[in-house]
Amino acid sequence: MRAYSVWVPILKSDVEGTVAQATMQLHDERVSHFWDAGGELVKGYSRVMKFGDEQPAWDIYFVFDRDAEWKGEPPAPAFWMHQLKLAPEKRFDGERLAAEINKLLQSAGQRCLVPRAGAIRDPRHERNHQDGHRR
Repeated sequence: MRAYSVWVPILKSDVEGTVAQATMQLHDERVSHFWDAGGELVKGYSRVMKFGDEQPAWDIYFVFDRDAEWKGEPPAPAFWMHQLKLAPEKRFDGERLAAEINKLLQSAGQRCLVPRAGAIRDPRHERNHQDGHRR
C-alpha cells in the first residue's frame, strides 16, 4: 500500500512554506508528500470527477486499485470521499474509508494493513497549529 498527499494552494495560508508543518498530520513512512503550486492535480481531478469549474477537487480522499495508471488524464479512483459540499453519501467517514481500503487490499491478495477506524482520524478535527486552518 502506498499513500500520496498532494498539498495545493487553495486557502490564502496555503503556501509552500507551511507544507512541512502540515505534513505532520500524515506522519507515516508510507506517505509521500508533494507540493503542487499550480494546482494541476486539483484541475485534473475536477475534470475527471466532473465537479465543474466552481468546485476544485481538494480535501478529497481517493483510493485506487493496483492497476491504476496515469496516462494523460488522472485515473478515476476505485473509491473516494470528501470534506466538501458534494454528495452527502461520499462525506468523509474514517470507518468506511478503512473498510474500502481493506476490501481493495484483500481483493489484491494482501493482508489488511489499515486498522479499525480509530487509526484514520477525521481531519476536520486536526488543526495546523501554526495558522489554525485545515489542510
